[in-house]
Amino acid sequence: MIIYDNNGITLDAPSSITQFKDANKRFLTINFEVKNLNKINSVKFINYFLKLKNSSNHKPKILIFKSVIGFGIDEIKNTNLAHGETGLKYIYKYKKLNIINNFRYSKITKN
Repeated sequence: MIIYDNNGITLDAPSSITQFKDANKRFLTINFEVKNLNKINSVKFINYFLKLKNSSNHKPKILIFKSVIGFGIDEIKNTNLAHGETGLKYIYKYKKLNIINNFRYSKITKN
């Protein structure tokens, strides 16, 4: 099972400059079972992935989805800058605007 984020951005430039144009066609041509999800910016697609993984047609499977790289930080959203940007220089702006709350995690994660 392959999970492919077709967000349109590579480390250096938009993927339209550096990669194939139609991921669906590419993988269908080599006999993959292809499933698509659009505009995914959370882990909700995991249940969909698990159902796909268990299908019984014995083909290799790929789940192609489109995330918004840099989601939540307008200055770098949908740009290659999101690959290496921590977002620290923007954090105070977003906290001031009350767009983001303090980061929280569970005790299980902490341990």
